[in-house]
Amino acid sequence: VNAIDAIPKATATDPDTRKQQNEERKNYLKGLLSDQKTGGFDTAYILTETIEAFSDCLDYCIKGIQVRVDFNPTIDIIFTLYVQHNNADLIVQVYPRLNKSSGVFATGPLSDGDSQAPWNEWAKVMNEALYEGTESFVKDPLYNLNSGGLDGGSIEGKQYGAHQAVNFKEADVVNNPFLVLPLLLDRYGEIETRESNDGIDGCKTDGCLEQEGGELGQIAQEEVDDRDDNNLNDDEGWPDSEQLYDDAKEEVKETLNEYEGKAIDYKDKLVGCKNNANNMVQDCSNEMLYFMDIMGVGKEFRRVFSVYTSAMEIVNTFRQVQKVIDTIVGIVKLIYGDVVSVSVKIDKILCASVKPGEGPEGDKMIPFMPQYLSGLDFFFWRGGLPWTDPHKTTTILNPLSKDRVGSGREIWGHLFPRTGFVDHPHDAKRGVVTAMRAMNIVQENPRKRMRKDKPGFGGFVTKGDAGKSGVRAWQMIYPHSPRKCQIRPDVSDSKNAMGDFMYPGKEQRYAFNYWRTHECGLTSKGSEIGVIEVSLGGDIGCH
Repeated sequence: VNAIDAIPKATATDPDTRKQQNEERKNYLKGLLSDQKTGGFDTAYILTETIEAFSDCLDYCIKGIQVRVDFNPTIDIIFTLYVQHNNADLIVQVYPRLNKSSGVFATGPLSDGDSQAPWNEWAKVMNEALYEGTESFVKDPLYNLNSGGLDGGSIEGKQYGAHQAVNFKEADVVNNPFLVLPLLLDRYGEIETRESNDGIDGCKTDGCLEQEGGELGQIAQEEVDDRDDNNLNDDEGWPDSEQLYDDAKEEVKETLNEYEGKAIDYKDKLVGCKNNANNMVQDCSNEMLYFMDIMGVGKEFRRVFSVYTSAMEIVNTFRQVQKVIDTIVGIVKLIYGDVVSVSVKIDKILCASVKPGEGPEGDKMIPFMPQYLSGLDFFFWRGGLPWTDPHKTTTILNPLSKDRVGSGREIWGHLFPRTGFVDHPHDAKRGVVTAMRAMNIVQENPRKRMRKDKPGFGGFVTKGDAGKSGVRAWQMIYPHSPRKCQIRPDVSDSKNAMGDFMYPGKEQRYAFNYWRTHECGLTSKGSEIGVIEVSLGGDIGCH
């Protein structure tokens, strides 16, 4: 009853404005009665929600036939299917603040437990570590943040017409734990468990992840060694305790403290940047990239954010997607049985997610690797012109710019400048704007802000091109989980955009999966010669 009483009344005298107010009120009531989740989520929830969305988000199709050559020991010409589909590569989460305490500016109905990242393990480790590890040099007159530290705060309009509703949110873009799944499936669409890997010596993880090449295999092997040293059973996770999270948090803080001297250099450089904003992009935006090597912090961090445990969770929840995988396997068998008259080699049915800028057989993305953390980008995320995104000055100053975010003719906010502040009375819509800003920092080329990978992920779709794009990349997973994907979170064919349905003010934090398109041949044996495109009708051919 109190929540209903708090919904602003429609008080405008102008008919059009009053109609809009009534519509907003109806949306608030609808959201209040919806099945919104509260209390945050854990890593297992991310995997379950991702797998449950397979049927709508995967978009699996056959592009053609890949020709490969292998010299072992004689020349062997190999044919395999060349496929394209989406993977849930990233998770984007937005939330009011890094620390639990309310701070100087915080207002509204948020409790301490509902203000940090909705991903609970991430909040316990990364939020607290970032806040404690960076606050000491953030509270400096140089940043103009000394009065409130890292808190951004909010100003809520009390009634319609009092438009000031400036709200601040943090944002993280992190590699999804789902990235392990394509590495676990064999050509029959079945999990390659430790028990099923006959003939593979020393296989200690599902999918033999420790025998993967590159950084992923190295991380998996280190986790296996750590588990062996502590006598954990194969199907046993690390005991869940506050000590587990505290140890991981302290390990991250130690990594941050190692760079205290560089942080001071960064502050000195910012003095010059503030005096000459044009140098910001060239000299300042990437000076704190050393903070992004979080995966190098060691075993305590990986006990919480574990590739090994993620594989176990996927095995436990995989039955929920088996029907979709069976369909894919059926398509693959149909194609190479009826269309191709030569011998076709199939070792897998899904493409692994590769790092941006890499080809189909490039370095694999590492689960839990942070791509962007606004807690480290504290100055620019709290800034504005002339310091934040000066290369977009023309767009920012143009009232008719194409960076608008919103459903229909309603403007929820603008993409630039990419800060954590959004002025809109509806919190769910503010959350969408903030998520799109953080994701755009990860997507753009060349790199202009502090993020992990130098090449951008690409794939940003403007509002005008939304109808032309076929990539349905965004899936909301919290607090609402429709288990469907759409091109942009503010664009939906059903006229029900992701920000339209929620009562603003429950927890004021949101999370999305970001699905990215990959393509590959269904074997890695030998070397690629080329791809012969095959035109297939129906839903199995790529259009």
